[in-house]
Amino acid sequence: MKSLFHALTAIAIGALNVSTAFAQADRPIPYPVFEPPQFAAAVESGTRKASGEPGPNYWQNSAIYTLSATIDPVENTLAGEGTISYQNNSPDDLAFLAIKLRQNIHAEGVPRSRYVEVTGGLNLTRLTANGSVMEEVKEGHPDAGQYRIQGTILTLALPDALESGDSVELGMQWSYKIPPHTGSFRQGQDGEVYYIGYWYPQMAVYDDVYGWHTDQYMGLGEHYMGYGSYDVRITAPEGWLVYATGTLQNAPEVLTEQTLRRLALASASDEVVHVVAENERRAGTSTLDSEDNLLTWHFTSENVRDVAIAASPHYVWDATRVMVDQDGRGRLEMVQINSFYRPGTTAWERSAEFAAFSIGHLSKLIMPYPYPHMTAVEGIISGGMEYPMMTLIGGARNDQSLFSVTYHELGHMWFPQVVG
Repeated sequence: MKSLFHALTAIAIGALNVSTAFAQADRPIPYPVFEPPQFAAAVESGTRKASGEPGPNYWQNSAIYTLSATIDPVENTLAGEGTISYQNNSPDDLAFLAIKLRQNIHAEGVPRSRYVEVTGGLNLTRLTANGSVMEEVKEGHPDAGQYRIQGTILTLALPDALESGDSVELGMQWSYKIPPHTGSFRQGQDGEVYYIGYWYPQMAVYDDVYGWHTDQYMGLGEHYMGYGSYDVRITAPEGWLVYATGTLQNAPEVLTEQTLRRLALASASDEVVHVVAENERRAGTSTLDSEDNLLTWHFTSENVRDVAIAASPHYVWDATRVMVDQDGRGRLEMVQINSFYRPGTTAWERSAEFAAFSIGHLSKLIMPYPYPHMTAVEGIISGGMEYPMMTLIGGARNDQSLFSVTYHELGHMWFPQVVG
């Protein structure tokens, strides 16, 4: 690993030097930069500084998500339910809330900017606010106690305005058809691998500049997301390997003693450990058995902007660690590195090695990696896509291209996962 470290460091620093050289050259400015009046108002109110930094009166709204999801590989569906406790830290009383339903990009008649498979979108079967059932309307602006879904945006008119400093608890139940990878974007399933993204109703951002951000998700582009805490339970068949954003809270309830021992070894070693090998991908060897043939995996995370899930009975699992200096004075904290991939996928036996290097190197270049794990997942897409603590990387690659995409996607753990 030491010789690889020096080689990869040279590559990364070389690329940084090239970009620095370009940055030092005069940059053409094609047109003047105008300050939007909304931003000027935010500076005036003290929530922002002219530099873009938070001002003395800056605030963010936040949410606590308690969610559960069941993956059905026979019907290729996800059934979910949960609650969102939404905290209004703004100085404004909010008469209505905006909620993102990104899976609705797969609904009939929804505007989109790219091809996607039409699978029906998200079927919301229950919505409550502080225990009161909300009524759906199909036309017009919803009145108090009603909501309307338009494309990927749900607008909820609260029974009573959410006053500044107060919170509201929303209850939800939903399901959707998990789209095939050929007709989805950055998430979906291919019959072997299930990578679950944008799978739950998520609060839209209400900020100090524009208020509610209710732009439709049309397939291209990425997302402006708020930060929250998540308590997530994922139910899948026994023998499947499941991982998600956050810390696994119930490892002894889903993993065998052998798998737990190997994970402990990976947490204490700089070498890559084969936690689950090709001939061990079954219940009773990699995961526990259960009476109903299902296991529920429990993850929690704090101050993240999203949660993604990877699940498959076809994955092997490699793991190692990287020690990150948290304060520049040697206060080291362990980051678990995971790699899930189908055996035989070219170059992926080095995935955990590349991820460990990338997290260590970027922690020195930017700031210490703040999360408990970094997980690289193989499958579905041609390139890569980042989610908090996880990245999805597609296809067989050679060492150079896998390292390149891994380093790039892990760079996104800082931008936009930390700096939104």
